[in-house]
Amino acid sequence: NTLYGCRTTQSITITSVSGPNSLNVGQTGTWTVTASNPENSQLWYYVDWGDRQLIDYGGIGANGIPSDFRQTTTFTHIYSTTGNYTVKFLVRDTTGNQAQSSLSVIVRSVAQPSITVISPNGWESWQRGTIHNITWQSSGVNQVYITLVKQGASDVAAIIGTFSASQNTYSWTIPTNNSDINSGTNFKIFVSALENSNIVDFSDNYFSIVASTACTTNWVCNAWSTCTNKLQ
Repeated sequence: NTLYGCRTTQSITITSVSGPNSLNVGQTGTWTVTASNPENSQLWYYVDWGDRQLIDYGGIGANGIPSDFRQTTTFTHIYSTTGNYTVKFLVRDTTGNQAQSSLSVIVRSVAQPSITVISPNGWESWQRGTIHNITWQSSGVNQVYITLVKQGASDVAAIIGTFSASQNTYSWTIPTNNSDINSGTNFKIFVSALENSNIVDFSDNYFSIVASTACTTNWVCNAWSTCTNKLQ
């Protein structure tokens, strides 16, 4: 003690630690540590991120600052894999006094934007003039652009329209007066994200569009399914 010429060592303390409770893989997290150092000496910080990365921040100090020095320091880190991590902080002064604290963080995977065509997905037979549902699922997409394509999903036969991605379905009446939609077995539905044309999907296999069996107004039907002339 000071009576016999000795000086009592005062301990440093970590008064607060703050940081994110959850992060995505690849996202930068920021942690803030506030430490109090009555000895007014430099502080060394050690951070164990829990993913086998240990960082030594040395000599962050308080030269000439009055006693009971308090400092706040921030640290950043990016996790590359998912998991539950415990971030450990250790603060040490020049005399060997130290304090520890920790926080937990959950690191989750990032869902990539995607589109999946549900129907038609191949082998269906749709008749011109009839109504069929085009259905899809999406994630991270706002709007979708739908077209009818043929021959390897490269030639646009018809532009169907732009819709809210969350709509997930559209009732399409197959035109009877579009010369680009002739009867055939080589059609696919192509759905892409309006905001990013690289986010796409199309029917896994070809489906068919066949001629309508309805009569025109100039033809006379003698039964529900046949015409006196010929099928349209």
